[in-house]
Amino acid sequence: MVGLSTDAHKSFSPIALVNGNQVLATKVLIYPNPAVSGNTNIVFTNTDAKQILITDMSGRLVRSFSNYTGNSIQLSGLGSGVYVAKIINEKKNEMITEKITAK
Repeated sequence: MVGLSTDAHKSFSPIALVNGNQVLATKVLIYPNPAVSGNTNIVFTNTDAKQILITDMSGRLVRSFSNYTGNSIQLSGLGSGVYVAKIINEKKNEMITEKITAK
């Protein structure tokens, strides 16, 4: 797509392909879910560096991990509620979003 500014400057917009049938290289297992006593585990299929963001349903950041290279992580002390886990693998250009429920 070509954009034209008021001073006649052309710019090209990047094109992104979205394919819902693509198999992700990073897979995630969250157990137990719902979390028992606020404790749960997130297991990954690879050890690529990932950014992990845990937010509550209002979008408030509860936990974050940068450049995490392990194949699993244990979350503890989550209060009762519903959380969103975003796992971002920049090397593979992937983002996975999962829901975590804590009792």
